[in-house]
Parts: sequence; structure tokens; C-alpha cells
Amino acid sequence: MADYIAICLLLCLALASCVEGSVNSCEDIDPTACSEMAKQNANLCFDTILSQTACPKLCGNCPMTCYNCNTTNTDVSSCNTVTCDKNKMCMVKMIQSTRTGQKRYTLGCEAEKVCDGGRKRTLHSRSVKIDCCDNDLCNTPLATKTSTSPPKTTSTSTSTTTTTTTPSTTTMPSTTASSTAVPTTVTNLKSSACSRDIIIMMDQSIPYSFGNRTVCNFLMQLVKTMDIGVNSTQVALSSFDSSSVNSHWELDRYIDPFSLSVAIATLSLQDAGITPDIYQPVHDLYTKYGILQPNGQYGDRRNVLDVAIIITGSFVNSHSLNTVRYRSNLLKTFMSVITIGIGGVDHQTLGVIAKDSNHALYINQLAELNGSNFQRKVLNLFCS
Repeated sequence: MADYIAICLLLCLALASCVEGSVNSCEDIDPTACSEMAKQNANLCFDTILSQTACPKLCGNCPMTCYNCNTTNTDVSSCNTVTCDKNKMCMVKMIQSTRTGQKRYTLGCEAEKVCDGGRKRTLHSRSVKIDCCDNDLCNTPLATKTSTSPPKTTSTSTSTTTTTTTPSTTTMPSTTASSTAVPTTVTNLKSSACSRDIIIMMDQSIPYSFGNRTVCNFLMQLVKTMDIGVNSTQVALSSFDSSSVNSHWELDRYIDPFSLSVAIATLSLQDAGITPDIYQPVHDLYTKYGILQPNGQYGDRRNVLDVAIIITGSFVNSHSLNTVRYRSNLLKTFMSVITIGIGGVDHQTLGVIAKDSNHALYINQLAELNGSNFQRKVLNLFCS
């Protein structure tokens, strides 16, 4: 009972901290805490406050965000996203010519009754197949077979059901969900021998009212799949603006997954209103974890590889590209650097900073951070 009360208090703290930024999002305040509460309280999803505000995703009260477009290939970069109405799922409709074999796709939302069980039929010279799934941005043309049973809002079980999948370029993860289930949509690294010191650098100019909440949700999803601990993976987080880097916590501050998730959920950033300088995180990483690494400061472990993630939506570069390249090359001798550019950012500069072209990632809009394919790609880079 004491544990349940403690979890409730932490959820309330997280809810109070980020209520301003949750207007445009529908996410569990802390997925780990919601899952633990569901184990101890079978009626969690019948509680109006908890099911609607603290744990709406776990209780099946969140509308899904899906890709929405007509496309002729597997590239969804030109697609828009759409928020589905209640009782609708993300859909991929594939039309294949039985004569030429050419495939054409339609992506969007579809009613449960159409998705239920999947549909495949032949019309004259065309074969039509519909696949549906129940995770945000899960409907890509790469999907083959996905969940066809959406989460229900009634709760009769206290168990938590998750399934994981091995990374693949041709399949999507299948999830089985109930009202207390927490679908795992990315590769699970908890049993991997890949321990890392991960330093996250977040662009502070991403608008707090929506952007940072979305970034925080993305980070919490990643943390759920990591083996967090003093002898496993540790995570530090900082934000940067036009002139400095602000450390929110160091690597050895949170050494269990629950406290780290709460720290991310309660993270509060204020938009400085100034375009950040991309040189700031590069300089800070080199100074703290490069030059000073032999001293083991800031919780940095000497025998564990460092991985830095720089997330930015806009930036300037106060130095020449050659200067950034020189400092970045020195930095790469100490750590692996992943860059995530959102929107119309300078690809050339981020490509120079990243470990290599595979570690320079780009998305068109913030919502794509929570796509299962994108999260899986980031996780796979940790150990590469």
C-alpha cells in the first residue's frame, strides 16, 4: 500500500509539472508508474482523473496519430499526419496489380470493423490488402502483419502484457494490448550486454507548450527499453541555447528506471526565444567528456563507451564549418554522436557533427519522434 501511495504522489507531481505542456498531447505522465499502479489497482482505468489525465494511454483513452497520404513507395517522409477519431486505427491499404506486380499504398485512419481480422480481396486485375495497427505512426508501407485488436477501456486484469520484436527492415512489431497493457513498440535492450553512458543534449528553443513534451515522451519511451543501472546504462540530460549549456542532471544522478522516468516527466524548460548555437553542445561535450574523461568526472565511467544525442529543431553556427568539423572530429575520438534534426535544419552541419551519415537522423515534424520505426533506429545506433 505504501508503494502504491508513493507512486500516486509521484504521478501527481509529474502531472502538476507538465499540465501546461500537455494540452496538445495525450501521453501517460509516467508509463512506468502507470504500469506499476495498474498491477496494484485493477480499477485504475475506472478512476476518471487517473484514466483521463495521468494514464490516458494505458487506459486506451488516447486518439492515435497516423500517417495520412497516398504514396507509391515505402517512403513516408512526404506524408502528413492525422489524429484519428475514437474507435479508429492506423491503416495501410496496399493495392497490387496482378498483371505487373506494381504496388500502390494508401495510409490513414480506418474504423475498427474494417480492421478487425484484416481484409484481402481481389478486384478484377488488382489485389487489395488492408493492414491495421494500434500504435502512433505505425502504418508504414513496410507493415506486414500488425495488431488488429485495439486496447479496451474496461479493466479486469492486473497483469501487464508486453511483446517485443527483433529489428527488421520488412516487418513491424506486433503488440497484444488490454486495458492494463503497455505495448512495447521498440526493440528492447534490457537483456543486451551493451552498456552505455548516454548524454542527451536538447535544443531549448523547441516550444515548451508542445515540443519539449513530445521530446520528453520520446525519451521516456527510449528509457523504458534500457537496462538502467550503476553497472548498466546511465543517462545525463542537458539543454542548450545561444550561449551556454544547462545541465539538468549528470550520468550518475538517476540510476534506476523509475526515478529517471520521473525526472524526464517532470522536466521543465523555458523557451529562451533565441535560436540556439549548435557549437555549444559540441564544445560542452568535448570539454566535459573528452578532455576531462580520464578523471571520471560527471559520473562518466572510464570503461563504458559514451553516446551523445543532440536533438535540435533550429540552430545557428557561430563558428566556421571547418572549426565545427575539427572540434567534432576530436569529440568522435571519445564518443559516438547521434544528431536528430527536426524540420528544415542544416543537414550539412549536423552531418559533420554526427559519427557518420547513419548517425545523422532527420524528421519533418516532432510527432515522428514517437514513431516505432524511428525509435527502433535510435536504439540500434546505441550499440553500433
